[in-house]
Amino acid sequence: RRSILVRTEEDQWELWDETKTKIVERQSHTGDHGVAAEFGMYYKFASEEIVRSIYDKVAAAQARKEGSGEEGEEGEEGEQDMQDDDGAGAVPRGLMGVSPQRKRQREEAADNLNKQAARMQRRAAATEGEVAVGAVVQIAVDDVDRAKVDDHNLTLIVVELVETGTSEKEIKYRLAGRGGVLKSLYTRSYIKYLPNATAVLMGLQSVLEGWRDLPQDVSIRTLAKSTSQVGGQGIVHCSCKGKCGKNTCSCFKAGRRCNSRCHKGSKKCTNHD
Repeated sequence: RRSILVRTEEDQWELWDETKTKIVERQSHTGDHGVAAEFGMYYKFASEEIVRSIYDKVAAAQARKEGSGEEGEEGEEGEQDMQDDDGAGAVPRGLMGVSPQRKRQREEAADNLNKQAARMQRRAAATEGEVAVGAVVQIAVDDVDRAKVDDHNLTLIVVELVETGTSEKEIKYRLAGRGGVLKSLYTRSYIKYLPNATAVLMGLQSVLEGWRDLPQDVSIRTLAKSTSQVGGQGIVHCSCKGKCGKNTCSCFKAGRRCNSRCHKGSKKCTNHD
């Protein structure tokens, strides 16, 4: 989710919500779970696309406001226009009055963010070193892509190094697990190398040897589901009135037993423990 990270002391950070009206949590800078250690996995710079989209919405809202001659706040209809279809693109109220003449400063700010992110990626590669094919690594999994009891990280293996870019070359990593090969390539700063883990120890040797035959371009949610003890994000249940012995039953089709959330009181079900 979009948030604002503010350093208040030498070893203290505050994580605010995107409108900077509420502190979500306080975090130290150092330590195994500090901001410095987890930057790139749990804390990431906003992409240039996100920054530009917010600025464009602010400029469009201001232009509509000036064109209508209104001096007050945007009406309900105008405010609705400031949101994406899923409501996730709402512009904070504090930015509603920003002048569109500041476009150049906004673009410079976005460029500086990208430059700073690139410096951090180069620093991570220099201090932590590159990883080779066959290395066991972890990536963070967002809350929306995993069940509450599942691990916050996915343990995967590097199966290919891909050189990207034209003027400035950059190495990215193709990662795979038992459930398939991730569709996205990852830079060094987004993965955590596990030096004491091996492909054999983690049961990923067969993945390394036969990754080209695995499902390709799978999502993080799909991989998280393949390793989940509870079936991954979401709860599978049915409301069948029969024996739950065919693919018309969502539980049977998913290869799972019916549970207490299914067809309460039914005595016909045979798909249970």
